[in-house]
Parts: sequence; C-alpha cells; structure tokens
Amino acid sequence: MNFPDSSLFTPNFAYENDLDFSSLITPSTHVSFQEPKPCNPVIHSAGIENDGRQNCETTMTLSEIMKGDDEPKNKRAKHKELERQRRQENTSLFKILRYLLPSQYIKGKRSSADHVLEAVNYIKDLQKKIKEVSEKRDRIKRSITHPSSTGEFSIRSLASSTCTCVGDTHIAVVVRPCLIGLEIVVSCCNRHESCLSSVLQLLAQEQCFNIVSCISTRLHQRFIHTIASEVEEGIEVYFSELQEKIIKIGTSRVTTR
Repeated sequence: MNFPDSSLFTPNFAYENDLDFSSLITPSTHVSFQEPKPCNPVIHSAGIENDGRQNCETTMTLSEIMKGDDEPKNKRAKHKELERQRRQENTSLFKILRYLLPSQYIKGKRSSADHVLEAVNYIKDLQKKIKEVSEKRDRIKRSITHPSSTGEFSIRSLASSTCTCVGDTHIAVVVRPCLIGLEIVVSCCNRHESCLSSVLQLLAQEQCFNIVSCISTRLHQRFIHTIASEVEEGIEVYFSELQEKIIKIGTSRVTTR
C-alpha cells in the first residue's frame, strides 16, 4: 500500500525555531462533544435505566391527573349521600309527628308546614289545659286546708243518732272535692222527704254539674244523701256559695209547707 509523501505534513524540526507552522495546518471540521447533563439524560441503545425512569415519571403524572379529576366526583357523591340521608330522616320525623297529633289538628292538611304549625297549636292547647288543671288542683288544696266556716260539719256529726231539728228547719250540708269532681253530703230530718229532690233540682239549674251517683241512707231519725257530680271544664265552683244555696233552698221548702 503506497502512502503519500509525508514531507507535506511533517515539518523540518531543524528549522522549527525560524519557521511558522500555522500555515501548514489545514482547517478541519470539528465535532463538538457535550457531556450529557444529569437532568437531561441522553437516550442510547443501552439506556434501559433512563427509559424505566421516564416510564415511572409518566405513570406518576397520569395517576396524579386522574386523582385530581376524581376529587370533585367524590365530593359530589358524598354530598348526594348526605342529602339523601337528611331527607330520609326528615320523612321519618314528619311521619312520627303525624301519628302524635290528634286527628282534629291534621284533618284536611297534608303539607309538612301545616303539620308543624298544628303541632305548635297542639302544644299551646296542652299548656293551657295543664295550667287550668294546676289552678283547679290548687283551689282544691286550699279548700281542704282552709275549710269555710259554713262547711265545717263532718260526716260523723251529720250522722248523729239524735235529731236536733228546730222547727223542722235543720239541714246540714258538706261540699267537698272528690276524684270525679264534687261530692255533696246533705243531712236532714226524716220528716224532710223532699229535701233530696230540691237539691237535685238546684244542681240541674246550675247547668255545670253532671250528676254521676246519688246514695241515700236512713240512720235513726235522719236522712243522709250523698251526691257525686262532675264539673264542666273551665267552670269554677265556690263551695261556700253552693253550700249556702242548698241550705237556703232546703229551708225555704220546709217553711212553705
């Protein structure tokens, strides 16, 4: 193999101090070499590690995107579930409310708002009735603790074996509360046969009494009439006044004979 003459490329070193060799060097095309940066790896035929890292980064990015897309859906699903539970609870509560209210309060009313309004009215009515019953209880307690001067007769004194009638005008009356309402005990001489009818007629005229029972007992020379009566709601009965009326009507019937 013949090589070209090397004198064209090899300078004479004997004259290297006097000669300039820059003119003998021919320009050539230089290929720049740049080392790969760690942040930008160069993919080559043996770049298995770089490919794996890129695939991992790509997978992580897609999962984050999918997770971000699913968050609003999860929030909407939770909100729908909470709203469904709230409506079910409200439906069950309104159903219980309809069962608790009396029929006269919800008759012809179907909306939930009307049921709530009628429930308020029902509670107010109950409070009013409780107040009336409490006042009635207090009046009964006061009448038992502090009996009136005209009603201090006891059953024992009314059932005395001896008649103490003076001029056929003696009538003893006791008015007291009982479980059903009012109890009236009238003691009179056995000669006053019309005394019971007079008392019953008086109670019927008052129009606030509902007579439940009437028991008459004859003991020696006297009659003892025990009358149990109910009293209409909202009617206040004064025991002393009723007692005086019974005594007055019984006495007047005897004197007019």
